[in-house]
Amino acid sequence: MQGKPDSAHTIMLTDRSSALLTGVSSVECFSDQIVVLQTAFGNLSLSGENLNISRLNLDAGELSVSGEIRAIEYTDRNKLSGEGFFRRLFG
Repeated sequence: MQGKPDSAHTIMLTDRSSALLTGVSSVECFSDQIVVLQTAFGNLSLSGENLNISRLNLDAGELSVSGEIRAIEYTDRNKLSGEGFFRRLFG
């Protein structure tokens, strides 16, 4: 396993209706049903209904999302760098 990334990353979820995230480096895409972010720990997807980005400060790495949050899912950092299962297996 690789070492811990330099930037801190946190998620504070309140009542599944709002989330405050730190360590966000970019917003890849968003709609009222999904928000896809890039963090030092891989891509992060928040899905739900009526999602709204209420605050975004990429200089500070902060993002606030409101709405009905139904799922939070990471994409493994290794998959993002092209080091998926088969690459590790056949190296």
